[in-house]
Amino acid sequence: MANGSFGGGNGTANNPYLVEDAADLDAIRYNLGSNFKQSKKIDLYNFAEWEPIGDWDSPFTGSFDGDNHPITNLNVRWLGEYVYCAGLFGYAENSTFENIEIIEGKVYGGDYAAILISQIAGGEIRNCKVSGSVNGTGYVGGLLGFSPNWDGHTIIEDCIASGVIIGRANQDGDDSSYVGGVAGWFDGAMKKCSFEGSINGSENVGGLVGYVSGGDEPLIMNCFTSASVISNNGYAAGGIVGALEGVVMNCYADGSIMGSYEVGGIVGDLGGVVRNSYALNKSVTALRSNTGPPDYENDFGDIAGYNGGMIESCYVIESMGNLGSISRYAEIVTEKNARIKATYEKRGWDFKEVWRIKEEESFPYFIPPKSKSRTKCDRININKLLGGY
Repeated sequence: MANGSFGGGNGTANNPYLVEDAADLDAIRYNLGSNFKQSKKIDLYNFAEWEPIGDWDSPFTGSFDGDNHPITNLNVRWLGEYVYCAGLFGYAENSTFENIEIIEGKVYGGDYAAILISQIAGGEIRNCKVSGSVNGTGYVGGLLGFSPNWDGHTIIEDCIASGVIIGRANQDGDDSSYVGGVAGWFDGAMKKCSFEGSINGSENVGGLVGYVSGGDEPLIMNCFTSASVISNNGYAAGGIVGALEGVVMNCYADGSIMGSYEVGGIVGDLGGVVRNSYALNKSVTALRSNTGPPDYENDFGDIAGYNGGMIESCYVIESMGNLGSISRYAEIVTEKNARIKATYEKRGWDFKEVWRIKEEESFPYFIPPKSKSRTKCDRININKLLGGY
């Protein structure tokens, strides 16, 4: 065991420091501009309250390759009046994270809370998998809390998150904002990612991302969720994105969506574009008010709650609960027709590079990834919800 001295390497891109144990992982904070590769499973049990690596004054600017070795017993409880950045990593700039797996992490913080990275300004996150629980007051996500476009786009690709994500009121009683299964606030490109679990916040709450800002052509593509999404006492809840100013393309959402207003199967508050996507949600439901029954007059819809953008070539399954009470922007299909490729091909859906379907048996699902790092079980989990294989 290296015990904080690393198991080899010199920190360069071609010869990264080898991270063998918890002490090595902790020592990254003293080498923030270097490159690292995990070489063994790491148990953080002896770190009762993990201190995030990197902050606004001293950001992590290197790279970390988990090499598909798991990290267990991550426990972050990072609180205080001016304390932010709760996660395995706190703040990173133009960094690369790949092949990382964190199993049943627990994160409790204020603003900017997530299991892997609290905040990243430019960089890449690829082939990472996290599970567990996150509880924060704003900018809360399973994988990532906050990703502004200060130093260029952030790319997230081939990542999976699962668990319970909660946005709570802060110490001043202000409602939580920007809560998502993968990311709270995101400005960049997210591709081939998924979330499964539950998400609860006040406003801008999404199954995948809470808020996608309108920076330099942000894009959410080839992603799916199976989530219970609740925006309590707030607005903008969606199966994929709470509030969208970019583009959602080739996505689908399963689960249930609830909120007070601006609630949709794919997007709650749409200011961008939703294209070639479909809502498999069990229901899009209005919360009961304090004074009476649920009110569906406040922007509820099959694809989008409030539609201030464009919806193109989208579908909704006729079995969605409350479909008769909400606005309909998509083509409604029966469960029988939803299992026929021709239904989608007429609208230009790509069944060569993106989608696959078991004719008359399954809904459309994504072509499984070819990455060797994904196990057969992972590939089955990604598609099983729609009857794929």
